[in-house]
Amino acid sequence: MKKFALVAIALTIAFSSIAQDYASPEQIPAKAFAQMPRMSDVAMSPDGTYIAYMMPKNGRNHIVIQPLEGGKAVSIPPMEKFDMRWMRWANNERLVFSVSFSARRWAIQSRETRLLSIDRAGTDLQQIVIPDRKPSSVKLSAYKPIAPQYQDNVIDWLVDDPEHILVSLDGNFDGKSEVRQIDVSNGQYRIARAGLSGVQRWMTDSDGKVSKEEFGKSKMAAGMDKRKAGNADKFFARADADSDGHHITTLLLTFFYRHMPQLISDGRLYIALPPLFRIDIGKETYWAADEEDRVKILKKHGEGRANPEITRFKGLGEMMPKVLWETTLNPATRRLLKVEIDDHLETDRVISDLMGRDASARFNFIMDRAETASEIDV
Repeated sequence: MKKFALVAIALTIAFSSIAQDYASPEQIPAKAFAQMPRMSDVAMSPDGTYIAYMMPKNGRNHIVIQPLEGGKAVSIPPMEKFDMRWMRWANNERLVFSVSFSARRWAIQSRETRLLSIDRAGTDLQQIVIPDRKPSSVKLSAYKPIAPQYQDNVIDWLVDDPEHILVSLDGNFDGKSEVRQIDVSNGQYRIARAGLSGVQRWMTDSDGKVSKEEFGKSKMAAGMDKRKAGNADKFFARADADSDGHHITTLLLTFFYRHMPQLISDGRLYIALPPLFRIDIGKETYWAADEEDRVKILKKHGEGRANPEITRFKGLGEMMPKVLWETTLNPATRRLLKVEIDDHLETDRVISDLMGRDASARFNFIMDRAETASEIDV
């Protein structure tokens, strides 16, 4: 508890020194937060003797490991072409961290991840996922080890067995997924669950028992299956026109991008654009997609006329059936956005950073834009 207090006090002092530059602590601008030491993923070792955190330097994350009572801090710089994503103490001696990098896989530009560990002295660096699985569908004479694209999906940190972690890996050739129990100090492993097809994610219960969630269940939850997806010409993502609806649309697009990318590459995925406002001016009715559109309509059609009647829709469920048909469903009058990908590498990076498991990537995204943010939805 004492060591935790030392960390809290250090951060408080750092922020206080920044806040003194402003006249009123009650009115600290966003710029003050942007000037704070940009530490992320701050974590204390289980025995409370060391602290580790990520800090950017020259635009790239470094890992810093520091003893809380005496001793010299160790800085672990990023490796060439690798970006550090997140980290966590596996036990008192070793820190596990993820890195990502650009690569070409089957002639397609993509992002890949690797999982590494390092001792707290910063001297023993190990890659702890070894690509040596031999899939059944490939003859051994023709087999060349190809690493799974994503290797940092830790599904359980095994608090009762701190020398090991459970990691799920996609198959190399045959599309099967497996779970390995990996020794964080040297990468040695045993198969906790053998390779299976159609696995969306692996999970563990409170007893450490591994179970799976299949792709089919998620697709059915989204209202489709393989047969329907093959027969339909278009798919429409429909959500409310407000910020909550935009959040839902983002989640839907992430789902389709990760699990049904063929719909996007085939040009069959669309986003419906329902109106946020109904504007009645005299006998005329106009539909505004957002606040900016509302202002334009009023400026163009409302000047010098009777007071317009403006209705803001709470959501699609609030619309009368006739209005919903006219604005959102009728092929002759609805507005749609076709989902297309111009830059596959950048798209994958953005979705991995903003919609992935790594919270530090989102933290850095926010901090980089704190000084220029003008509209914040909280």
